[in-house]
Amino acid sequence: MQHTARHHLLHLVASLLAANLLSGCGGGEAPLVVEPLAPHTFSVARQAWTSLALPAYRFTLATACFCITESEIEVTVRDGKVSSAVYVDTRTSVSPERLLALPTLTVLFDIGNDAYARHAAEVRFAPNARYGFLESIYIDYDVQMADEERGYQVSGFTVLTP
Repeated sequence: MQHTARHHLLHLVASLLAANLLSGCGGGEAPLVVEPLAPHTFSVARQAWTSLALPAYRFTLATACFCITESEIEVTVRDGKVSSAVYVDTRTSVSPERLLALPTLTVLFDIGNDAYARHAAEVRFAPNARYGFLESIYIDYDVQMADEERGYQVSGFTVLTP
């Protein structure tokens, strides 16, 4: 199952890239719009990630929003819950309140599902080709409203021993 979901994700991403490249060869025609496939691609990525059922991992999270600016956070997840987190620049622990609010990589999918369910104006994401987790997700719920957009960038992913 794990191999099949990952293979399907890689095939879908390659197909979408090929379609975009080919659509640009039509002598000035507009690129092919693949947005209707986004929820399906999102589901395939989630299936690939979920099938791994990793007991422990670490990643660096950067948050983009119109809120209090904070540095990147190194997040450690064990048994599906954020177990610890430190600010990358200072190596100091985040506050207990912030720790409770940090998303796991699975929760980032929940955030995306919520955006689709609420018919967000724009949901952009980039799944990791190997593991399926979201390397980035950007959500704009209403293009007419300012400052409600939210984005997450994931880097430095590492599988940990339990």
